[in-house]
Amino acid sequence: MSAESPPAPSQNREESGRKIGPTPPRSGSSGASGSKRGWIIIILGVVLATAGATFYYFAEANVQRYRVVRQGNRIVVFRGLYLPWGERRLNRYIPVIIPEEAEIKGVDTFGSVVFHNVSDTEYQLYKLRRQIAVTLVDRVPDQLLPRDAALRRAYLVLSRAAMLLNLSRHAQDELDALRFRVMIKLARFHLTRVKAVEPKLWLGELTRGKLALYDALRLHGIGDRERELVDALLGDVYYLEGRVMLAQVTRGLIEARARFRKAQRREALIYRDADRWVKFIDARLTQFADLDQPFRSQIKRHLPLRVPLPPSELSETPKTGQPRHVLRRSPRVAPSISTPPRPGESESRAPRQRLEH
Repeated sequence: MSAESPPAPSQNREESGRKIGPTPPRSGSSGASGSKRGWIIIILGVVLATAGATFYYFAEANVQRYRVVRQGNRIVVFRGLYLPWGERRLNRYIPVIIPEEAEIKGVDTFGSVVFHNVSDTEYQLYKLRRQIAVTLVDRVPDQLLPRDAALRRAYLVLSRAAMLLNLSRHAQDELDALRFRVMIKLARFHLTRVKAVEPKLWLGELTRGKLALYDALRLHGIGDRERELVDALLGDVYYLEGRVMLAQVTRGLIEARARFRKAQRREALIYRDADRWVKFIDARLTQFADLDQPFRSQIKRHLPLRVPLPPSELSETPKTGQPRHVLRRSPRVAPSISTPPRPGESESRAPRQRLEH
């Protein structure tokens, strides 16, 4: 008989009636699984943050990238997209047109230049436009491009350069000085060209020269010396405007003389001093011819006393068929009373006879 006593019947009944379930997890294995999941989340976060930072860095670097490139006879600007790759053309910068008439040093071999800020990009565009303008003004011969057209194209190129917003103060002053120089050259060209064109074209040349001077006065970078130069050239404009008015007076005198000559040929009934007016106008035209050399040849063509009649007042002889000056009389009957001579007229003039059809 063993020393251990058998279990009590009540204790056996309790153990047999207890439900036996799954074994509960240990506390040590639960902590290890949670820490592993946390490390995975941390690593994924670091990877995503690094990828995002890398994407942002390269996108920011690409969007600050400006590329000035030549396409045919134009120079355009491209800017990078807000992505690590790709670019698009900037429409806010007007393409730089390379003129066919000018050989611009450095532009023929111009390919692509990359800048990383807008100031350097605009300064490069400014240098290109300035070089084109100087070439048009000083180096293009008149055989390839008329002088006024070259100057106007140079001023247009400089005006587009003035639209650049990020130029330095020194570049703006240099640009204003160059624009002033082009405007003065254009004004001098038109004011000097007046001597070479016909008088009827004077007014157009004067208007173009005056507009060029007004454009020069509107520039901000000019000083007192430049304003004095513009004032002096405006004095030349006023002088030439007086010459234009004198030309208009001269043409009026020439037309008036032609009408007085017609009055002489028709032997006017009421006003008989047409011959005195013809002599007066001839004297004035001679004085104008001596004072105004450009109109001398034009005026002298009208000075001879013999003035041909219009074609409507020419008749033909039946025999020869050659035109001869015949004054066509009206079929009406003129009054038979003769008009007395005016004071100062010759008394020996015979009275007008009655004209009948």
